[in-house]
Amino acid sequence: ECAEDLADDGVVYAEVRFAPELLTAGGLSMSQAVEAVLDGFDTDRDIEVNALLCAMRQSDRGPEVADLVIAFRDDGVVGMDIAGPEDGFPASLFADPFATLRAAMCRYTIHAGEAAGVASIADALATCMPERLGHGVRIIEDIRVEGDTAEIGHVAAYVRDRQIPLEVCPSSNLQTGIADSIAEHPVTLLNDLGFAITINTDNRLVSGTSLSREMHLLVEEADWDLQDLHAATMNAIDGSFMSLDDKADLIVNVVQPAWEG
Repeated sequence: ECAEDLADDGVVYAEVRFAPELLTAGGLSMSQAVEAVLDGFDTDRDIEVNALLCAMRQSDRGPEVADLVIAFRDDGVVGMDIAGPEDGFPASLFADPFATLRAAMCRYTIHAGEAAGVASIADALATCMPERLGHGVRIIEDIRVEGDTAEIGHVAAYVRDRQIPLEVCPSSNLQTGIADSIAEHPVTLLNDLGFAITINTDNRLVSGTSLSREMHLLVEEADWDLQDLHAATMNAIDGSFMSLDDKADLIVNVVQPAWEG
């Protein structure tokens, strides 16, 4: 159903997170849970859905999840993340599982800068070296704006200059109190300052949203235009965990014809 809903919304490629350890109450092992979800993602629609396996921050199963990422790397699992309470459970607690993934040449993203601030982002970057940041919008706390001038702090500069993608979820961020409205959401300033912004939904059901709705809200309430949306789409492709050849194919055969049409 997830794959079908995404396809109905016009999504052609998705990396969907879930925590295997939360899907074992019915007697499945974590490995069986991963197999079941991957089977569900297999659809005849014009969409490719891959999985990001999450370890819960408040548990100790990170090493097991990392092993699952490695085991299923050729079957639709493209990486790992950590989920759950960010405040009090820094990414550094998972430095060893992420090191295991690096040694195996596997990919990963880390939720940081949503419920906790710049220190959480710095901790993730320094100890785990993620390729992307889930949310990451509290990087704005490392930027001081006076009039037309923005003074960018060291952590923010590191993220921007390395073009580490920020997986921004505007509606979800309103629910968690990061901003009071889409118009006031820091994503627009971050975009204007040259950060590698991508637009995402977070939990579609909890936020009652879709990717097309998130983009529509940015256009209607934050004065984004097609160029902004195109840049965010290209950032998403570039930062995705698909192969370089698949990225090129997606751009040439799907994205560019759609934008030019």
